[in-house]
Amino acid sequence: MSAKITDVRIDTFPALRFIGKPCMCAPADFIEKWNEWLINGWFEPLEKLSAAFENGDAYLGATSGDSYWIGLLFPAGTPVPNGYEYLDNPAAKYAVFRFDGKKDKELLSEDGITLVYEEMGKRGLIPDADDLCIERYNRPASEKNSKVLLECLHAIKE
Repeated sequence: MSAKITDVRIDTFPALRFIGKPCMCAPADFIEKWNEWLINGWFEPLEKLSAAFENGDAYLGATSGDSYWIGLLFPAGTPVPNGYEYLDNPAAKYAVFRFDGKKDKELLSEDGITLVYEEMGKRGLIPDADDLCIERYNRPASEKNSKVLLECLHAIKE
């Protein structure tokens, strides 16, 4: 089944800190980086901190400029554990796109982001390239729920 957007809403986020690690690799290698995070337990130190409500019950991928990151969102000013880096993101409005139909273990690909931009155009939403583009992913998939990608959140201009 091909991917489709099943719901779109607008959320307003406060200033937040994204704590994680940048992935210095080609998009084709992102799945390998996610597996590295899961195998090495790199989410565990982050889960001990008080994560922001805006994470939902998900792990996050985020794009900032040309960099791709894996991690979680926290309240602004949250101390960063050793071995991690951070991006401070100002308060912003996000268009939240809920997906359905992605294949198991598939990350948001060019096809997915194309769907997001097409839907933004239909709704007259203007992307804000200065803020994060965030992908919410299920925590490790189980037999009951093999769907990996939940939502793509794209900052929009007001």
